[in-house]
Amino acid sequence: MQKNDIFEIAIKVLGLYLVVVVINQLRDVMMHASFLMQSKNNVSTGDVDLTPIFLISVFSFLITMLFAGLLIFKTKNVVKTLSRKEEPDKIINLVSDKENIYQAATTIIGFAIIVLTIPQFGIELKSYVQLIQNTSFGMVQIQIYC
Repeated sequence: MQKNDIFEIAIKVLGLYLVVVVINQLRDVMMHASFLMQSKNNVSTGDVDLTPIFLISVFSFLITMLFAGLLIFKTKNVVKTLSRKEEPDKIINLVSDKENIYQAATTIIGFAIIVLTIPQFGIELKSYVQLIQNTSFGMVQIQIYC
């Protein structure tokens, strides 16, 4: 088995995981779109502007979808970028070569961290915007009592 084969399998699995995340984010985008349309139709939502929340969920959805497409459909290009130039298609013995195991493991863990962080960043940013809009802490006035 070649080292590039291991990278390809790992990258495709991470891309498939992102497809599941994209499906979940599509549900959020549709939910926020319906909230935005209802607020535009004079349904009582208070003074909350739902447009930033909708835009954040759309951008998070698009970025995650593009990254998933990159991992699934451009796997060979990603592997070429990751692999060393001096070792093209080197056949390795996974049991005896610790350096290659460490390199493959750290690369896979790095991709996993990136894949797990992108959707979570969008969710946290959306939650932050909702918190700012739903509370009156936008302009906090501190009063000192003597």
